[in-house]
Amino acid sequence: MIVRHYEPGDAAAIVQLYNTHSDAPNPVDGGITTEQFQQEIDERGSMTFLVAEEDGAIVGTFGAFRTNGRHTMAEDEVFADMFYVAPSHRMSTVSGQLIAEVISECLAQGTDVIRLTVNPTNTPALKTYRKVGCACLGATDACEDGNIELHNFMPMIIRACIRKLDPETLRTLGEMTSFGCLTEGRPLDLSHDVTVVNGRKLISQAIEIGHTRIEAVVDTTSHTVVEATLSNPAWPQPKRIIESSPAPDEPGTPSPDSVRLLHDVLEVAFHSGVIEISTANHWGPVLAMSWPSPSAHRAHGWRQGPATSYRSEIHDNRLVVRDDQGVTCTTTITDGRVTIRMDGTPGTQLRTYQWCNLRQAYLTADTTPGSFELASSGLGVALRDASQIPTAGVPVNANSPITWSQGNISVKLDPCGRTTLIHSTLVDRRIVLDETGTACLTMIIRSAPGPAEDVTTDLPPHLADTDKVVLKPAAGGMTTWRVGTTKVLKSPWPHVRSLGSNPHWRAGLWVSQEPDRHNRRHGMGWGSDGREWSLADDTMTSTDGVLSWSLSGAADTGWTIDVTTSDMHGETVVWLTPNCATDECIRTSDHGVTTRLATATSWQRWTTRCAIPLSQGGWLLIEPDHDLTDSPEILLRSIRGQLLVGCVARARSGSATWRFAITSQLPTHNPRSNDYTCVA
Repeated sequence: MIVRHYEPGDAAAIVQLYNTHSDAPNPVDGGITTEQFQQEIDERGSMTFLVAEEDGAIVGTFGAFRTNGRHTMAEDEVFADMFYVAPSHRMSTVSGQLIAEVISECLAQGTDVIRLTVNPTNTPALKTYRKVGCACLGATDACEDGNIELHNFMPMIIRACIRKLDPETLRTLGEMTSFGCLTEGRPLDLSHDVTVVNGRKLISQAIEIGHTRIEAVVDTTSHTVVEATLSNPAWPQPKRIIESSPAPDEPGTPSPDSVRLLHDVLEVAFHSGVIEISTANHWGPVLAMSWPSPSAHRAHGWRQGPATSYRSEIHDNRLVVRDDQGVTCTTTITDGRVTIRMDGTPGTQLRTYQWCNLRQAYLTADTTPGSFELASSGLGVALRDASQIPTAGVPVNANSPITWSQGNISVKLDPCGRTTLIHSTLVDRRIVLDETGTACLTMIIRSAPGPAEDVTTDLPPHLADTDKVVLKPAAGGMTTWRVGTTKVLKSPWPHVRSLGSNPHWRAGLWVSQEPDRHNRRHGMGWGSDGREWSLADDTMTSTDGVLSWSLSGAADTGWTIDVTTSDMHGETVVWLTPNCATDECIRTSDHGVTTRLATATSWQRWTTRCAIPLSQGGWLLIEPDHDLTDSPEILLRSIRGQLLVGCVARARSGSATWRFAITSQLPTHNPRSNDYTCVA
């Protein structure tokens, strides 16, 4: 078995490997083509991409890139991705050799930090990354994309200390074929990696090379080794080779990176490499655009980009932003029309991402193949989610606009350049500047207050029977809910299982507090709440005193769940895993439109209210209480046949109430709010 650099002729074999196995990295429903894969490798800015080959067959891959679309790296970073070993070789040394070669390449090419993401329910992969010292610097729960982010500073530490290493240690380092034995592996618990000292976020890392041990402290913000010690059993005492350095002085007032342009009901803001367009009638931006770049692999990622210097100002009622690479974006607003003029070198192709944040939107687009006319938006709903391999997106026909509509709000992207839908709300755009070095993007935003939506449900007959509800503090929520013989919830209790990207699924209904649903870095999580709970007077209360919730009602009248929080940031979420029938479609009803969704595939969709078929008959209806008016929404996630529901409300009011009912048939009396039988 050999590990070597990727060659274009390997693409077909790698695509076959990825498309054959359901656990392959970067999954795209339906698979990808050889051409899409090769284009993806070309546009990621590969620092290195390695393959493991045995007897002429490729059995493993691992790469280090400048971007993966979601995240674009700083100059001293790479993003490790496409790590895969064929099932037949997972008990071999292939994984260790691939990781060792990537770290060696980083050392040779001057890269300091390796970043990567991993699904926390993928325990073997998480153990591997922790074994080689990968640390968690941010959120320890999975983001909306289903992953947590890890950082590895081993290349930077070794480079900082290498001149102090003796010849024998250097020789041992050069002969290493696996770096897992070099480090003190970190535990699977991610919550204790970072220590904050005098405002600095620090991590400690121990590395053993032969008989020599390096103990280092890294400032994770400045990417510097602030302290390092060498020790060896043959030495009389350890050697301090990098003295502990004090925290730097507080910086002066930085030039403003965030500026806002207001016009009527629209607001355009620029912050950290992203232009956001908001309207007063929607929670969060309705549209965002990443900073354009003449290099495909330097375009600002839709989740995160590198810390780049921008100069921004409001001039003559225009928002003007300049980068240090010669690109200028000038934004103007006129009667709902937002125009972004891009200036740079004539003939240059700029790449940018745009994403619509109308979560309950309906998509209209003319694509190849096919087209969409008011199709439900969501991950994997209208079209497949290609966010793992952006080049596998669906091309939009030239001269065709893209429109999203949600109630009284619509967003229209006028055609410009080459456009691809990565998924139903995410667009990849390639725009060539004309002979004057200019191109214009035009977006039309229509927003009107509209009438208040009546959310009061006129329910059909309930399943009139006795109900059984069991709350378990040890499980963090409700483990049993039955109405007569009808089982409402699925719960693995007393066991703990993985569900999607939540490795700690215990209850069938529970409550958590999450970041804002439109948070660009994180999005809505998976309900993996680490709080402990107590039960008193039929009320569940978190032991930190922040969250509490209770269920009231009965089978013949319906139920309400009341949630209170003392933390006014983010969102409160009532999560539940219904005992959903697999042979009947879920119904969603929002803005007068009803949609049917099957649970056989994986997808995500936001809605205002929903009707869920129960496997033993009847329907579970969920909607916000009529007094809950502060942007309540329901998140539905289908995970290969299992349904995860999140009832999401802004935490700023301190409370939220959700209504539940179990009925024998679908409601049909109120077409605007809950006619689940008439599908648009």
